[in-house]
Amino acid sequence: MVSGNKRVSGNKRVSGNKRVNGNKRVSGNKRTSGNQRVSGNKRVSGSKRVSANKRVSGNKRISGNQRVSGNQRVRGNQRVSSNQMISGNQRVSGNQRISGKGQWQPKDQRQGSAATKGSAARFSGNQRISGNKRVSGSKRVSSHKRRTVRYCSLEE
Repeated sequence: MVSGNKRVSGNKRVSGNKRVNGNKRVSGNKRTSGNQRVSGNKRVSGSKRVSANKRVSGNKRISGNQRVSGNQRVRGNQRVSSNQMISGNQRVSGNQRISGKGQWQPKDQRQGSAATKGSAARFSGNQRISGNKRVSGSKRVSSHKRRTVRYCSLEE
């Protein structure tokens, strides 16, 4: 039995089943603000069960059961669901509406919206995609649809 003040410093690694229940309220100076950069391999495994009212203040709102694996680099204030690689300040939730420069992996994401379901969604450049819109190739306006305006001079 260890009594007295116990101070643990250094790398603390928690693995296995961590079960947190009851009312957990985080208050005081625990506010996450500004740019936060999480880099390297962050692997969360095992069943992590958080139940009851958990109140987290600041710009980090994470909902649903999430499993984060592989190399993920998250910068800026973001709401991230499913496994995605997101660069820039973007908020991705539910039906995925992506504006700005987004780099997507060319693999199937079947838990996403209907725009990315079933086909390999590969988006690059400045594109804004909402709903069931599939953008592919370059749109050419054919020559017979060109409107030509002819200026006729009236000769007297």
